[in-house]
Formats: sequence, C-alpha cells, structure tokens
Amino acid sequence: MEKILIVGKIPPPIGGVRIHVARLWAYFSNFEGYSLLNLNELLTAKGLYSILIHKTIHLHTSNVYARLFFAVLGFVLRKNIIITYHGNLSRYTWLKNRIDYLSVRLCKIPIVINMSSYILAIKMNSKARLVSAFIPPQHTTQLPAAVHKAITELGLKYKIYCTNAFNVTFDKYKKEIYGIGELLRCFYLLADCKLIISDPTGKYREFIEFNYPELTDIPYWICIEHDFYEVLKLSDGFIRNTTTDGDSLSVRESIYLNIPAFATDVVDRPPGTLVYHDLNELVALVKPKEKSVIYGHAPETLKELKEIYETNCAKY
Repeated sequence: MEKILIVGKIPPPIGGVRIHVARLWAYFSNFEGYSLLNLNELLTAKGLYSILIHKTIHLHTSNVYARLFFAVLGFVLRKNIIITYHGNLSRYTWLKNRIDYLSVRLCKIPIVINMSSYILAIKMNSKARLVSAFIPPQHTTQLPAAVHKAITELGLKYKIYCTNAFNVTFDKYKKEIYGIGELLRCFYLLADCKLIISDPTGKYREFIEFNYPELTDIPYWICIEHDFYEVLKLSDGFIRNTTTDGDSLSVRESIYLNIPAFATDVVDRPPGTLVYHDLNELVALVKPKEKSVIYGHAPETLKELKEIYETNCAKY
C-alpha cells in the first residue's frame, strides 16, 4: 500500500488552491511514498488505480460535491481521507453548506484554514485541524519585461497597490467576491495612487468593460499568465477586497514580504493585516504617504501537514 496521495489541480491556470497544491508537491515530491494525482484525471484508469493503492488521500478542491464524494469513498473503502477546505466554511447557499458539513463529518481529518471555520468544524469532527494554506514559494518566475517596465514606470508617478482576481465569481448574495468594481470606484478618487489588477484570464477585464465601461481604464491590467508574487514585490500594498475568504495566499505573501496587506474583515486575518470594514476606511488607510512596516513570518504549514501525514500513516 502506497503512503500518501495528494489530489488537486496545479497551474496553469493560476489560482490560490492550485498554487498551494503546486508548492505542497514541490516539497513532498522529495520524499519517498508520496504521489500527486491531478483531479482532472480522477475518472481515468490512472486516477482510479491511484485511489485504490493509497491508504491515505489528501484532497484539495473548492468543489463541495467532490469533497463529499471523497469523504463517502473513504468511509466505504476504509481509507484515511484528509480534506483541506480552501475557503470559509458556511460561505455557500443552504444546500451546499449542508453538503460541506456532511463531508466534514465523514472524512478522517478536515483541515480548515481560518479560525471561524475551525469553530464550526471542530463541533462536527473532533479531529478537525487548523492549518494555514500559506507555503512560501521556493522558486518564482520573473515578470515579462514589458510588464515589469510598465509597473516600474507607474511607480515613479503613483503609489502602487495591487489586487488579483482569477475569475469573475459571486457570493450567495450575488455580490462580486473579489469586489473589483468597488475598488475601481474607490481608486477613481485616489489621484496619487494606481491599482494593478492581476487578471490572468482576462475575464474580469471583459466583465468590467461590459458592466462598467467608464471604469475600465482606471487600473493597469495584467491579462496574461504571470507570477503574482513578483507583482507584490513592485507594489506599495496589496488589497483583498473580498466578500468571503479562506486564508488568503496573497495576504500571507504580502505580510511575508513586509508589504502592507489591506483586507476586508469577512474572516479572521493573519497578524499584521490592515483590516477595513468599508471603502471609506480603505481610502483612509491607503492615503498616508508613510509606508507601514509589517513584520511577517511564515506559518509552519509543511511541518504541520507532515505531522498529520505521519500520524495517520504510521501503522500502515
């Protein structure tokens, strides 16, 4: 019986969960007995064989139906199913939330990434663990020369803030999860600041052009595949204007780089985050010229996951 199967998707395209899985695998691929299965290959011969030969499976996905499928599979086949719940528990509609709660109860170990989710999860499964999703990058890819030059030149004229949106998505109240439309209206009033939007698919720019054409030219858009970590390095601050969240990778990366991270108060945020309740508060926070000093540290995510794996595989 093989040791650990990590199941998830890796870039491309870029996304928070995919980056987490890629960084997780970059570390655990160095150890014997660990395997990676791309979730897209689940229903292939390779995928089914991988599921059968592994006793412990660690799933990474935001899809509630896939999470329930694996939880039930583990219950039936007597496998150790570990599920990381990327995002905030209870963020969906009533039905999807109930599906999520059932998978929390059935899986061996539910791993959640913020305190509000942990408070819910521990009531449903006593083995629930709270583990940050942040893993510092081992390697990064330089920005295309034209993008790097454009941001550098903008930095000579403006205070640079950045944000990212990997797709146009809406919460259960039909509001933009990434709040880009709101941010653009905010930066319309900030003449000495420039917003950089990481939009690798270009879908968000299309959404803004169609719904708010008058706001399209306010930011500098990056609509190609790129490493957002490199954008952060050129910025004076990062903004996470979300209506729901998990343990934001970009917030963690900003703090790790000692770059101010501004984020909505929709979930508990890491120490050092500059939390705001509405856009008026955000405007007040970004106006000062002095750069905030953030003393960041990386959570011991890999160490904690290794301990979870070894504890659950020790007898096999």
